[in-house]
Amino acid sequence: MSSSAKKTYLGDYVDFQNGYAFKSSDYTDKGHYLIRIKNVQQGFIEINDECFVNIPSDAKFEKFKLKNGDIVVSLTGNVGRIARIKDVHLPAVLNQRVASVAPKSEKVLSPEYLYYLLRTPEFLEFAISSGKGAAQQNISTSDMEKYQVSIPSLEKQAEIVEKLDSAFAEIDLLETNLEKSVENTITLFQSIQNGLLTSLDETWKSCKVGDLGKWITGSTPSTAKKEFWEDEVPFVTPADLDMGGELGEIGRRISKLGSEQVRVVHPPSVPLVCIGATLGKVAWTNEIITTNQQINTLKVDDKKLNTKFIMYLLSSPCFQKKLWDSSTGTTVPIINKGNLENIVISIPTLEKQLEISNKLDSAFGEIELLKARIKNEKDYVVALRQSLLSSAFTQEDMVS
Repeated sequence: MSSSAKKTYLGDYVDFQNGYAFKSSDYTDKGHYLIRIKNVQQGFIEINDECFVNIPSDAKFEKFKLKNGDIVVSLTGNVGRIARIKDVHLPAVLNQRVASVAPKSEKVLSPEYLYYLLRTPEFLEFAISSGKGAAQQNISTSDMEKYQVSIPSLEKQAEIVEKLDSAFAEIDLLETNLEKSVENTITLFQSIQNGLLTSLDETWKSCKVGDLGKWITGSTPSTAKKEFWEDEVPFVTPADLDMGGELGEIGRRISKLGSEQVRVVHPPSVPLVCIGATLGKVAWTNEIITTNQQINTLKVDDKKLNTKFIMYLLSSPCFQKKLWDSSTGTTVPIINKGNLENIVISIPTLEKQLEISNKLDSAFGEIELLKARIKNEKDYVVALRQSLLSSAFTQEDMVS
């Protein structure tokens, strides 16, 4: 921003509209898509956990309806995230703690310029620093109105928007290609995995999943006593499992006192998610664990079975299809312990299990390295986008 430019405030140029406090009893199966905090990501609307409401014909609700191109901002949690509404999101309506923002006059401030201005790291930093609250941050639209800005002429705005549109189009294409690269690496590993696990010969023996060993269903311990959550025994939830790998560091750890109220599983073991959107997610561990009720865990007899082979087998596309085919439930998929144990599989000799496991370890390691390189490239792209935004709005000649 030019040091000689007259500083004004965002509130001088824009109007904010706060969302409406819809109740859960207002939710319906169809109607207006409800734009909530979780939907507003930085730079895009994420369609997840769809929620709809029917809007009464009362005129007071008109101001909460959204149009194509409307700019929305998050006011709670990750405050200051900016996104634009597109036709695919409509009809849509604003929920509480999400606000829309628009120029008071498009003869002074263009919506396109405003969108990029609010996407800058500087505005995000301002929003975060203005947030209040210990458990989660909250910011008001009146706080945002105090953000200092210098608005150039419409001609200069159009010039900046044109440059950013062009640059971001190239970045968007690069991000798309990087996402495809990630998908391709996963597909490549799954192809190798399926190939090794479906090339059967006479040494492979048919059995049921229940024949592999004892499956232990998790449970929810009492949280009434604080000492239940001391740092001793890992308490595993579906969020802790990363498909096809070793169980990582667990944030929540239950005390020995608390673990008496749940089923402790001794290593080696293979935890498997049996309910919800992540049904089938699986990992392996050499640590004593407890799990919540959404997970069944196989206690592996490592004298008869190779733990990592079992994990690779259960995470393979061929087994995952059988798992989902055996599941029940429409809204929330679930596989009960009986159905899980009745799934038919084939197991080779322990020597062959180890051979396949080593091959998949090698392939998995190479895939992980490739994914890490792609992640670095994606991080660079994110940083590049932020750098372009910052430089576009801090040029000495921005104000004409």
